[in-house]
Amino acid sequence: MLRKQREEPLEEIPDVPDDAPVPDDAVVSTDNIQHLTELIGQMKPVYRDPLRLLAMGYTNREIAESLGLTD
Repeated sequence: MLRKQREEPLEEIPDVPDDAPVPDDAVVSTDNIQHLTELIGQMKPVYRDPLRLLAMGYTNREIAESLGLTD
């Protein structure tokens, strides 16, 4: 079960990157970000959804439980 503080259902998670700043040591070119975003968008939801939830800060166990998978 997901932690109660996370109330945003999967269908409301945007597929577009946000404009949040990244640390200087993790700067990636805009072209690379766009290319990576396109590639992730082409993934089947069974692979894409866990990545999106992981990026939102969910633990592997929370992701597995919410998607009916094993961790």
